[in-house]
Amino acid sequence: MSDVSSVALSTIAPLPLGQNWLPLASRPCFSTRSVDHVRQWMTRKMAPHRLTLVDRASTIDASVNRATLGGTTFTAMTIGPSVIVELDRSTRFIIQIPLNGTIQAQINSERYECSEGGGLIYAPEDHRVMQWSRGITALVIQIPKARLEAHHAMLRGAAGSSLALVSSMSNLSPEGRAFSGLVGFILNGLDAGLFDAPNVALEIERMLMSLLLTGHSQSVSVTRSNQAVIPYYVLRAERFMLDHLEHDISLADIVAASGVSERSLQTGFRRAHGTTPLRHLKLLRLEGAHHALLNGTPGTTRVTDVATRFNFWQLGRFSADYKELYGHLPSEALLLKRETGAAFS
Repeated sequence: MSDVSSVALSTIAPLPLGQNWLPLASRPCFSTRSVDHVRQWMTRKMAPHRLTLVDRASTIDASVNRATLGGTTFTAMTIGPSVIVELDRSTRFIIQIPLNGTIQAQINSERYECSEGGGLIYAPEDHRVMQWSRGITALVIQIPKARLEAHHAMLRGAAGSSLALVSSMSNLSPEGRAFSGLVGFILNGLDAGLFDAPNVALEIERMLMSLLLTGHSQSVSVTRSNQAVIPYYVLRAERFMLDHLEHDISLADIVAASGVSERSLQTGFRRAHGTTPLRHLKLLRLEGAHHALLNGTPGTTRVTDVATRFNFWQLGRFSADYKELYGHLPSEALLLKRETGAAFS
């Protein structure tokens, strides 16, 4: 695959560039020498795809560490031999950052190449073909489309606005350095378990999405002149929601806690979060359910119990909303813990 657009790079980012060890060492997922195991896992956890060994006589030697931050997943992986991967359409934005080695990619009709610390951004609807170099170690970040679009609408203050991201990021640009620095911070925090609390994870994930959108979106530009300060009554209402995720509260309760009129609160939420108070409450409850499932015990924790604990009484609707936000069913979240630390088999 020839290089058409080269992404300039720098090694000053606080990412483990040029190293031969995987980040997220405390979050092992699997190691395998079976190419079929890698294909099965990537289909389940990333997207339907076709993975081909460049040298068909070579042997896979893959290791994967994986952690979640809200609805966003961070996967550190090494494959061993050079591979070509063609990804089908998915429900997630995918960011690939090589920590060593190179990635050559064709995204729709454009071709790119990036090395240590650069990045490629794939939209869910893109046609994506990539070649990973031999011995590469890469970080793959996946953000559900619905989640990023909702945050995009909040930043723009307009629901339904189109979202378009540039396809490459340079670590020499201020935006690229900022994003790379935040990713390094997040990896260290995930490794140390600093973001296990749902409220903390939500705020860090929002920061990540904001940096991605403001630095690499073609439709978001947040400056001091147009960046809104979240009103105190919206923060007060959100605090009330977080304190009562497992309680049966109404819009009237939230309005009373905010100390302003319902009309003022509705307007404040639309400007601050691009949504309504009740929709925001639903997202916070889904977040709580997500973390409860990830921290549950397979065979003991039941999806029904978690759903009703967070006031989701229509289980079919809960599963559909959960999958739209996180890219997988609630029952599949329980499997993540079962896979962690075990060899893929």
